This record gives sequence, structure tokens and C-alpha cells, in this order.
Amino acid sequence: MLSALVGFMSLWFRQTNIIWIAFIASIFIDRQIKIKTGVIDRIRQFIMKSLTNWNKLLGYIVNIILFVIFLKLNGGITLGDNDNHQIELHIVQVFYCFTFITFFTIPNWLNKSTIKKYYNFIINHIILNLVIGLIIWYIMENFTIVHPFLLADNRHYAFYIYKRLLSQSYLKPLILMAYHFSSFQIISSLIKGGQLSFIGIFSYLIAVGLTLIPSPLFEPRYYITPLIIFNLYINHPHNLLEFIWLNSINLITSYIFLHKGIIW
Repeated sequence: MLSALVGFMSLWFRQTNIIWIAFIASIFIDRQIKIKTGVIDRIRQFIMKSLTNWNKLLGYIVNIILFVIFLKLNGGITLGDNDNHQIELHIVQVFYCFTFITFFTIPNWLNKSTIKKYYNFIINHIILNLVIGLIIWYIMENFTIVHPFLLADNRHYAFYIYKRLLSQSYLKPLILMAYHFSSFQIISSLIKGGQLSFIGIFSYLIAVGLTLIPSPLFEPRYYITPLIIFNLYINHPHNLLEFIWLNSINLITSYIFLHKGIIW
């Protein structure tokens, strides 16, 4: 009930948090399954546990009902400027998010073991990776949206990331490789963490997609919640290198904010 209450409070800050409320509810149900089973049987048990534990899900259900009422009364999900927050199919947002997470968790994966694992995945599944690469390329070419806000304000990192990296055609092969590696790293880390079943991992990926894909704006702050939840489930011990890495980013950002003049 406390989780549902906090979830309700979070909706007042960002309405797409309703997806993460549903994610938490799915994890709660999945953890009621105490024995390891096959894929089909686990899905069946997940459905049964959802029905038998409906009373424990009541807080989450109330949140969803209230959110539907809000959508009806508000005429949409956005509070405020609806004209500049239209829903679009921005699939590449998922790759932006995965790359963001991979960047901020560099100390967790930058080692020989991870690189070797990725190399073996490429070598042992060449056809699969070619297909994945083509899919990523297709998404990059057909489902990348450049929102007017992205180009209108040079006071944000997103402006320079797009201008100097994402908009450069000659960098697209490298960007594709970054998307491929980050996707591999996210999924393999969640599997290795051992805290989520395949239902939990699938729920996480669905939640990331549902919260990000409809948004036409490339905005790094949208990826903070997926990053935090990812870190909760990878079961990786924090270390000094991670502390130094994250605080170096904070120091650089603070220096730029305080001392770097920006002509707007």
C-alpha cells in the first residue's frame, strides 16, 4: 500500500510514471512465484497469482483507474503545453536510453569479461546480429524525430549531442554499434543480476518503451528513472571507481554551468 501511495505521489511530477507503477505491480506478482518453472508455466502462474492476489494489487489498480479518469478529464497525458508534447512514434528513444544507462554505468561493465562476452555473442550469432543491426539501422532512419525544442536551445547537453554526434551521417555506423552494445549490455546485466525472471526483464523493457517511445523530444532526464531501476536490479556492488566516475561527471557539469559562457 505504501508503494502504491508513493506511486500516486510520483504521478504529480511525471504522468508516465503510471507505467512504472504497473511495472512494480508486475514484479510484486512475479515474486509470488516461488519455484523455478518453464516459460509457459511461469506465464500461467503469473496470471493465476495476479487473480489470487488482487487484493494486494488494489492500491496499484486504484492508481490506474484514477489515471484513466485523469486522461478523460484532461484530454491527454500532458499537463500544460499539449501542442508541443504530441504523441509520436520515436522508437530510437529506447536506444538513447540504453546508451545513456551504459555511459553512466561504465565502471560496472568496463572489463575483459564483459568485452569477451560481447565478442563471443557477436561471433556465435553472426546472422542474428546482422538482422539486429539492420533493424537498428531501419529504426534510426525511419523513427528518429528531431523536436523543435532540441534545436532551439543550446543550453542543454542534448543540443550538442545531437548537433555534433547524432546528426552526423558519417558517424551513424559507430552510433549503430553503440546502440547494439548498449542493448546487449542492458539485457545481459539484468539476466546476470538474477533478481528478475524473464517476465521481470520483459516488463522492464516494455516499461522503458512505453514511457519513452511516444515522446518526440530527446531529453536525457527522461532516462533517469530507467537508470535508477536498472541499478536496483543488476545486483552489482558499488565501488570507488563508480564513485569517482559519477562525481567527475557532476564536477564537469557544475564547472560548465558556473564558468562556461553560452551565447543564446
